[in-house]
Amino acid sequence: IILVLILAVLILIGAVSKEENSEKPKEEKDEEEKFEDYLNYINEQWEFEIKYPKDWEKQEETLDAGLAVSFFAPQETSDDLAWENVTVLASTPEQQNFDDLMAQAIEEIPKNPNANLTDYSKVIVSGYPGYKLSYSYVDYYSGKLQSLHYFINAGDKWYQALYVALESTYSQYLPQVQAMIDSFVIK
Repeated sequence: IILVLILAVLILIGAVSKEENSEKPKEEKDEEEKFEDYLNYINEQWEFEIKYPKDWEKQEETLDAGLAVSFFAPQETSDDLAWENVTVLASTPEQQNFDDLMAQAIEEIPKNPNANLTDYSKVIVSGYPGYKLSYSYVDYYSGKLQSLHYFINAGDKWYQALYVALESTYSQYLPQVQAMIDSFVIK
């Protein structure tokens, strides 16, 4: 009888353990919670998707050689001149070398007396090579702006993800922006 009870308990423990293991992994649960208050933007034509906060406004614009979709943070006041935003640009590249173009951009930004390149590095976004540039510049109407700019080379398509904010509010929105960049997927 004791042996049968031990065997029954072991079977019960195994069933409970199997049920617990069938739940989603912790990383997947954390990812879902991270994007709980986000919407998913999908563009089939340009083959990408990105998550953005539910309370941000989305605007799309078709360009001659691509697409621009912008996500705007809620305006702090009605006269807010520097509306914090993330813009994703998708385009087909001209016959130009991606790395040469980036080297030129990295060289040109510091030549502008109103701009300051603070950091740049090579990165991988959605499995594709790219560059991340951080820079600030002075806008006549808004004041001093801070930018975080990703350039991604997906072969026949190039993407940019650009975050722009007032220098004073840049850090406030950076966690949401980084979550957006982390969610960016090229299909």
